[in-house]
Amino acid sequence: MMNNTEWIKQQTLACYQAVKEGHAEPIEMYNRVVELNIKLVHAVLAKYKPYTEDQFQIGCMGLLSASRTYKLETNVPFSSYAGFCIERAIQQDYVQRMKQFEAQVEGSQWVYLDAVSKDADGDGVRNDEVIYDERAEKALYQFIEDNELEFMVNNIIKPVINDLAERGRNSQSKLNAEEWKKLEFVYVMEVAMEDSQKQRMTLSQLAKGSNVSIQNVKTRHAKVMDELFQRMWDYMTLSYTELFERLRGNHKVPHKLICFDPGKTTGWCTFVDGKLDHYGQVADCYDEDNIDVSGVLKLLQEEHPDYILYEDYKVYAHKLERHTFNPVFTLRLIGAIETYSQMYNIPTHKQMAVTAKNFCTDEKLKQWGFWEPGMRHARDAIRHGCYFLLFYKKGGDINA
Repeated sequence: MMNNTEWIKQQTLACYQAVKEGHAEPIEMYNRVVELNIKLVHAVLAKYKPYTEDQFQIGCMGLLSASRTYKLETNVPFSSYAGFCIERAIQQDYVQRMKQFEAQVEGSQWVYLDAVSKDADGDGVRNDEVIYDERAEKALYQFIEDNELEFMVNNIIKPVINDLAERGRNSQSKLNAEEWKKLEFVYVMEVAMEDSQKQRMTLSQLAKGSNVSIQNVKTRHAKVMDELFQRMWDYMTLSYTELFERLRGNHKVPHKLICFDPGKTTGWCTFVDGKLDHYGQVADCYDEDNIDVSGVLKLLQEEHPDYILYEDYKVYAHKLERHTFNPVFTLRLIGAIETYSQMYNIPTHKQMAVTAKNFCTDEKLKQWGFWEPGMRHARDAIRHGCYFLLFYKKGGDINA
């Protein structure tokens, strides 16, 4: 039986054969070739993810150009030729846009890595230097606290960095070990921080602060990441039950914990004495006009939890424009959960989305037997419950 790829290849060749033999209008056949091979645009753009609608349109223009210039006589597969044309169209568009941008910018406005800029106090600062920012430091540690990452930071990340610094103590190097440890920690943590690609420390800054070359810090960073992975491996491969017993020990957890992933479809699950009991989803918790908390409140009354965990929601500075005039119904839904907890004196805890998803990945849920197809929101609630029970107040009781 012929697969789809082979069928498209044969149909494409048939179109060009029909044009060559004069049995069909060229424009009609070229359009047919574009329809048959439109997936090539997605395949080429996969390397540019996330790509824009404009880039897709440019890619389609490249495919159209390929359909009109392809020659059967070359014996080159059409897919190969079209891929080249699509890639070239995208690259040419990028070059053109960069030229237009450069034409609008005065030469004095360009900032080069070795140039000198002015900081807020008017002092001259090289762009590859690291400037201490108290607000950024507070934001980093607030991120660690918000996401319950203290255990990871204190027991895995910092010890790995310290160990690698100690190993190189006696080597012939100009490395400023203390500065490298501080900067490497920030560099590692910013990888995890939301939208960190917009504000991350560069390797140039890391090298400058550590008094070594970029290649040196790049090699050291690779060793840090490799060591982190190795130390995390035990936690990755253990079953949930084994991991729970190893990390929680004999310390108390809530008898009945209910976890929520609030949203238009709200996912939920319950853990009884640390074990996943059951889960589900509450549909239509809000529409375009208002929220409907009846389903969530009914669930709370039926389950009678002695502890409530829910995913928190924060409006970050870079999302302000998106939230302008937005009713943010998720926040109202969270408010209803908090109100219920206060009315019935039920303790609560909130976690950010990145907290659970970074550790309790899809692969891990499948390994643990907690994966249920078609229950995306319930799975997110399960992630929160697992992370909370494993790491919150590790080494102590979680009092209900």
